[in-house]
Amino acid sequence: MITKLEISNLIKEPSYYYIYLINDIDQYLNIESKLKEEEIKIWNLLIYYLLWSIEKGNLCIDLKNSKQLEQFTQEILKEENEIQWEKTSKILNKIKKLSNFDKIFYLYPDYPESDNTYEFLYFKKHYEAQNLLKEKIKIIQTIQNQIVIDKNTKNIIESYLKKVNKLDETQKLAIILSILQKFLIISGGPGTGKTTIASHIIGLHIELGMPAFRIGIAAPTGRAASRLYESLKSNLNGIIDLNHLNLIEPKTLHRLLYFKPYKNEFYYGENNYLPYDLILVDESSMIDIHLIKQLFSAISFEETKLVLLGDHNQLPSVQEGNTLADLKPTKKVTLPEIENYLKEFKIKPPENFNPYFIELTKSYRSIQIIKELADKIKENDMGLIDQLNQNKVSYSKDIFNKDNPIFWIEETDKEKIKAIIKDYIEIKIIKSSNDLLKKITKQSKKEWRLDFQETNPLHKLYEIISNHKILTPLKVGPLGTESIHQYLIHSLYKNLNIDPVKEGMPIIITQNDYYNELYNGDIGIILKDNKKNYYACFKGKDQYLLYSFMSLNYYDYSYAITIHKSQGSEYEEVLLILPEIEENQAHSIINLYNRQILYTAITRAKRKIYLISSEETLKKTIENKIERISGIKLWE
Repeated sequence: MITKLEISNLIKEPSYYYIYLINDIDQYLNIESKLKEEEIKIWNLLIYYLLWSIEKGNLCIDLKNSKQLEQFTQEILKEENEIQWEKTSKILNKIKKLSNFDKIFYLYPDYPESDNTYEFLYFKKHYEAQNLLKEKIKIIQTIQNQIVIDKNTKNIIESYLKKVNKLDETQKLAIILSILQKFLIISGGPGTGKTTIASHIIGLHIELGMPAFRIGIAAPTGRAASRLYESLKSNLNGIIDLNHLNLIEPKTLHRLLYFKPYKNEFYYGENNYLPYDLILVDESSMIDIHLIKQLFSAISFEETKLVLLGDHNQLPSVQEGNTLADLKPTKKVTLPEIENYLKEFKIKPPENFNPYFIELTKSYRSIQIIKELADKIKENDMGLIDQLNQNKVSYSKDIFNKDNPIFWIEETDKEKIKAIIKDYIEIKIIKSSNDLLKKITKQSKKEWRLDFQETNPLHKLYEIISNHKILTPLKVGPLGTESIHQYLIHSLYKNLNIDPVKEGMPIIITQNDYYNELYNGDIGIILKDNKKNYYACFKGKDQYLLYSFMSLNYYDYSYAITIHKSQGSEYEEVLLILPEIEENQAHSIINLYNRQILYTAITRAKRKIYLISSEETLKKTIENKIERISGIKLWE
């Protein structure tokens, strides 16, 4: 069997975790007595290739994809290796015969021994997850013939839509399709009305008689789920009785599926379906393959409708998979019964209409330039640079008091960028919140108001702090989130050596905390009462929630967060930093600079963006696009 040393000699930057795993797999399969030395080398490189591919977010390796192989060779191997990759299919045929092979791996398509060559090599758990989605989609497509809308139902739908103002034809189409369909994806950028549509999907189903307690709403993060619930209350006010909404609880997907951490398993799954008639999931692009598989396995589509909201142009999940893009239908589907119903509602479907997928393109935000920038990023349009050039400024503190929606500061010096960061936090957060903090710290905890009224000092404080955010692609490095917070703590809070926390500092939960019912991505702020007790304040369903600061286990400061962490949130203003890409940086860091990460960062801002980047870094970021490989096509 190939040794750790031999693998190390083949690999430029060896991962010893991978090396041990490869050897464990080889021992489990007992391949040393089955293959020649050269064949073992090819096999071990294939496994390393698969592990590397999974780490990139793919579900498999594409054995016929020369581009993927070239990237693997450039990043991992010293040079073009002597191993002849065209021999892999014959070697896979040999290894496939070993008794334990199919307990770990899966080859797709599963050809018999012949001249055909395999296309994809999976770990079995990834194949099973993708295949489950494919099987569920087959079921969804067979259910459509059960659709029946009688005259009374049609009248209720038409009456409801008349009560709702300012819906365009595409938005109305999405709402009606949610009545007709068991599965629907609604995709669109910020400001295109996804949560508005979600609200009216729920409102209309309640009007049609669906009990509110049979409706589930969820998102990958607690903050995104809460934002969806807040939108429900706002959009449905005056249209339905809001008491219904008290029976709907926003949940993270882990809570919806009832994850039991002590057993590392979910309560709801293949043999125990979720007890809902309608489930809406927001920010679906963030869901990885394992969680979407769990969600689909926990739904009986004969009984339950699933509506996924998201933006398929955003970053895919941190873990493996490209959920929303994979679930998006790849071709036009014609369902005559649905098209007939749409004619009755006098709605004309768009060209290439697919009844399982609606894309919203019209933005209703007043700051159109942010949408224009996002569109140019999606289209790889370097006109973006020309547009930004019109908003390029030399830095001075005055820009933080100007009304322009876009400022581009072409600065690369790390120390100067840190000084800009400090100015931003001082002007936008600290000075704006000082009086509010003084008022709150003079009161006892019992005197604090926890409502969302504009007159509540705590609410004003939370809104100021949570609506100004620094975004960067990096967690580590001179301009990563960790270094930014170290710099801010030392430059803004010089007494923190004595007092380890400071009131007014924002925090973000970094791991699910089931005891406190706080979840990865939840945003809070630190408060101090008149007895100098510290609390963490988070926005709940109907009021602010207070926790003893000492009870928190997993949190970071969050003046700055990574762009990945910002998904599912929106801010009034964003200071976006793209640190310079250095030649000696690891490929994993360089790959963080991509089109989707820039698009995601730009679209977090509702009103204003301050961009700090060189033109060269900006161009490289736009040109680099994440393309994940999933293998199985779900709709074919």
